[in-house]
Amino acid sequence: MTSYTLKFKDACSELLYIIKPKTYESFNGNLYVNIFDKINNKKTLGDESEPYSYREWDKNIFNGFSSISDGIFDFQFLVSKNINYQYGEGKISLFAVDSLDNSEASSYSNFTIGGTSKDYAADELPPDLSVYVDDYNFNSGDKVSRNPLILVDIFDNSGINITDNNEFIIPHAILDDSIYIPLRMYFSQVKDSYKRGKIIFPLEDISLGKHRIQIKVSDNYNNISTKEVVFIIDDNFKENITELMNYPNPFSETTTFKFNNGYEGEPLEMSLNIYDLRGKIIYSIEKNYEVSPPVIDNLSWNGKDLNGYALSQGIYIYKLHVRNKSNNRTEIIHSKLLKLR
Repeated sequence: MTSYTLKFKDACSELLYIIKPKTYESFNGNLYVNIFDKINNKKTLGDESEPYSYREWDKNIFNGFSSISDGIFDFQFLVSKNINYQYGEGKISLFAVDSLDNSEASSYSNFTIGGTSKDYAADELPPDLSVYVDDYNFNSGDKVSRNPLILVDIFDNSGINITDNNEFIIPHAILDDSIYIPLRMYFSQVKDSYKRGKIIFPLEDISLGKHRIQIKVSDNYNNISTKEVVFIIDDNFKENITELMNYPNPFSETTTFKFNNGYEGEPLEMSLNIYDLRGKIIYSIEKNYEVSPPVIDNLSWNGKDLNGYALSQGIYIYKLHVRNKSNNRTEIIHSKLLKLR
């Protein structure tokens, strides 16, 4: 048996929790960590039946990603200022995957969370934000694809706040000063660092022309940072690949991708890449047509990675790249899907 000491510390809470798992020295891979504040009492709306009460772990205070080497792992983070300060039972959920043979291990445990630390460092600095559209060569004011992909890199010494007590403190975007877009579900920690994170999300069904998007993120001390960029969807660009979708969505076993093809009868070269929220390609489909049909709907995915292993439940981003081989014109479209267990 080996002991792992995990320390969670900040202005509101200093916790010391010890996990004693069996060590498998041949296990090398990744650990996915979810830490929850106290369980909440909830009640259904009662739209279709009598309301009933239930309990749910829904206050996620940390969602991390760490390395496992020879069966050993460790991780650290700062607890958000926005937890419930009363002492109560929190929850740690761990899921591990071996990088070589894809064997899996999982566990969960409860611990006590609450109170205020007597010794903590003050922090009045907001997070550092970098915002891009479609790719990392973007500069504010550039033209972008018809359904652009927003990319956000975040750094803060106190970690990024995802505890959703206040919708204007957790990660979110405001498009054209009027449309609120929650981003907590699209946020992920960078591997082995609670100080760095990424947001990757597609914008869908927005109009042609110039747009402005503000990204707002806070650290675990509620210091808010805002970064704004402008992008242009060219109104002179005629879209030939339209109505990209996947069905069913959400899906559990298999989903099929479909779109309308304005290049009917022409030779097409296509690739469909599926990404996780950390930006890693997990699956890829390629297809070529010498004479393309008006509707293309024969691209399917079974929810597994390139090695044939089933992926976990969550949001995934897919990017369709279509090149017309007769005139070398290219169109790129992004969208998202939800995989269930």
